[in-house]
Amino acid sequence: MLMLLFASLLALAKSAPVTPLPAWAQAQWAQAGLNKTFERKAYAKPGFLQADFNGDGKIDVAILVARLATRSRGIIILHQGQAVPHVLGTSLNTNQGIIKGDLSWVNHWRLYRGPRTDEVLFNPDGDLLDTRTVRLKRPTIELTKEEQGGGMIYWNGKRYIWIHQTC
Repeated sequence: MLMLLFASLLALAKSAPVTPLPAWAQAQWAQAGLNKTFERKAYAKPGFLQADFNGDGKIDVAILVARLATRSRGIIILHQGQAVPHVLGTSLNTNQGIIKGDLSWVNHWRLYRGPRTDEVLFNPDGDLLDTRTVRLKRPTIELTKEEQGGGMIYWNGKRYIWIHQTC
């Protein structure tokens, strides 16, 4: 009986609907045809974050997604009033300043609104080199894996960059 209850709860959790996006974001998602390549996948909670990521005075949305063809995970950021989505991860990322590939290692994300953070720097061989302080003008998205570390995604005024936090 307990196994049947557990199986029912597991099936319900897998089929639970994702939280609706704000109307403007849902419209941009549809206009960009993102549902042809991605599905919203809340692999961390909440399933999306809202903040003015690019500093234009409008609230933007960062959405957890999975690429339909490969099941690889990533984030799509929609800037309110701009048609072009920013795809991070899922192997489709074309931005050279951000991590590539699958973000399946992420199990926690949140907004960080502090004025600064420390970035871990590496030499070309991948060895730890130093740390530096980065001043932040806008909210960042902090990605982590419990007990392993992570980093932050930050709009530098032109594109999203990765700020490595821990090794």
